[in-house]
Amino acid sequence: MAQRCSGVDLQQCMAAYSVLAPDVVEATTRTFLRAPLQVLAKIDVLAGGDGRPRQGSAAQLQQLAALLQQRPPADGAILAGIVQAGIIATNAFDARSVLIGLVASRCAAISYGFDPRGLGVPETWLHRHRQRYLASAHASLNSEEAMIDFLGLFLEATIKGAAEAEGIAEAAKG
Repeated sequence: MAQRCSGVDLQQCMAAYSVLAPDVVEATTRTFLRAPLQVLAKIDVLAGGDGRPRQGSAAQLQQLAALLQQRPPADGAILAGIVQAGIIATNAFDARSVLIGLVASRCAAISYGFDPRGLGVPETWLHRHRQRYLASAHASLNSEEAMIDFLGLFLEATIKGAAEAEGIAEAAKG
């Protein structure tokens, strides 16, 4: 049985995250700033999809893209959380939505300066709290309060992910 990551085959998961590899992250984030839907399509293809959102979710993704392209942009932390919640809550990419939400959120965090080097690893904490995380993400578009709750959880995961990254760096120092 193939290993899975966020509901997707592990190979496809790794391919989706490849848009953040050191040799392409600058091009990815540059494109994300001007054409975020193009980056979402690329992530979807790498994750095994056809690059198109589920029928009926295009309008929500257009709204998300418009938010991302506002000038001046909103706070990078808030944008990264909204990207993740919006993709997951709308189930825009079916079974790949969680994975695409996670990768797109990382793109937003890097692009808008919240995590400019992409060093945080919030996925570890989110995986440990998967039920709570997914329930909050799915509810996030129901009300302003639900979105605020999700953003609190997202920021907690980000803080824990930064501590995790620091631990990894310390261990690498030896």
